[in-house]
Amino acid sequence: MFSFAKPYDKNALLVYGNVTHDGGYKDESGFDQQKINVIHQYQIVKWNVKNVLAATNLNQETAGFIKGYETFKDLALKKKNPNPEAFRNSQSIRAYSQVKYTQNYTTLFSITPYFRWTDMQFLQHFLPW
Repeated sequence: MFSFAKPYDKNALLVYGNVTHDGGYKDESGFDQQKINVIHQYQIVKWNVKNVLAATNLNQETAGFIKGYETFKDLALKKKNPNPEAFRNSQSIRAYSQVKYTQNYTTLFSITPYFRWTDMQFLQHFLPW
């Protein structure tokens, strides 16, 4: 995480994110995910502005359910994945700018334009029930 702000400064910048990897419990399952967030705030007299940008990337190999009567008792099948072809890949971006005009601790004007984009490819598999 990176943060830049001086005491009594009218500007602040925060950048943070994470990277995650999980190999999954079952064969050919798991995910990789990356996230980043950028927040910039500043104040000009009675105007306060907050700008936010967030981006996410997910690559997931999903696992299906083993079917059959009392298959849960078979420990050899426990980590098998009957749907190794199933997956979900998703990317998203969100951005907004919040503008406020405040006088005597009362917000008189506020507007928040925003942008949101999502893309997903998904090979669906179904639960047995």
